[in-house]
Amino acid sequence: MVDKIIHISAGNAHSIAVTSLGKVYTWGHGLYGRLGHGDHQDQFTPKIITALIQAKIDIIWASSSISAAHTAFLSN
Repeated sequence: MVDKIIHISAGNAHSIAVTSLGKVYTWGHGLYGRLGHGDHQDQFTPKIITALIQAKIDIIWASSSISAAHTAFLSN
């Protein structure tokens, strides 16, 4: 199966892409840890949120919503 981007959300200073295989990528301003990478670093290119893969849970991320300082996800 080919992994394709199925959903993108754009906030004030960061963005999220969700793929058809349930992977989540974020990029932009990392203030407050809003990118989900465990730090406060800015990301200038999409970076996968490895914690969602390492958790080894049977959740498929389907959608997301973001605002100025938060991120929310919808799963299967």
